[in-house]
Amino acid sequence: MKKANPVISYQIHENKGEYILDFLISENSKDNKEVLIAERNIYRYKIISNKKSKGILLFALSERGYPENMDSFFNNLKTNTSKLIEIVGNYNLTNIEIK
Repeated sequence: MKKANPVISYQIHENKGEYILDFLISENSKDNKEVLIAERNIYRYKIISNKKSKGILLFALSERGYPENMDSFFNNLKTNTSKLIEIVGNYNLTNIEIK
């Protein structure tokens, strides 16, 4: 039995010591003729620390497409790619305190 392979595409953006990982992962049918599921994720990583400890804050946005809405999922991806990165990058994160 042939197993469908996932497809992964990504970009990394850096701004003032924070990183944004924008990636798309999908899985095709076994015959590779249909996209069964596609998921776009935008992860924003921010280092948080105090005098004793360090950590990483993850702020994320995810959206998913299934066969019944795959066309609209990819159309939205084409038209809103940079807009969603800007939204995640500009979102005002509250101060997190490590205790």
